[in-house]
Amino acid sequence: MHQDTSYIENANLSHMQQDQATQATHEIQVEKASRLRTILGSTAHVNSFHHQAVDKLGTGLKITATAPDGVVEAIEKEGAPFVVGVQWHPELIAERDASMQHLFREFVKNAELGALKQFYNVPANFKRKAILR
Repeated sequence: MHQDTSYIENANLSHMQQDQATQATHEIQVEKASRLRTILGSTAHVNSFHHQAVDKLGTGLKITATAPDGVVEAIEKEGAPFVVGVQWHPELIAERDASMQHLFREFVKNAELGALKQFYNVPANFKRKAILR
């Protein structure tokens, strides 16, 4: 992890914006072969309130979006149903940004699917107890 974006060579954007939190202040580029690309498209405008950034990725993770200065803005876990990490705050700009609303819908849809999958893969006696609640 980069402890501070000011130490990253060529990181020349302010990733700790001074504008309102509900204001998108910079663009990101989204990688083609990513879940995020199907949700947001090739680019998105995001807000930015971070001073740290991804440096070395963990096993199975891949970078799926970057800021124009190269700072990592999103990661995903390959082969996982829905593991998407973003560096911005979509909850603060979703009211005015349809693409961020789409991101939330996909998150909720996948959480529901995961819950259903877990529910139907548990022992029958547990299902009965859960239904009775």
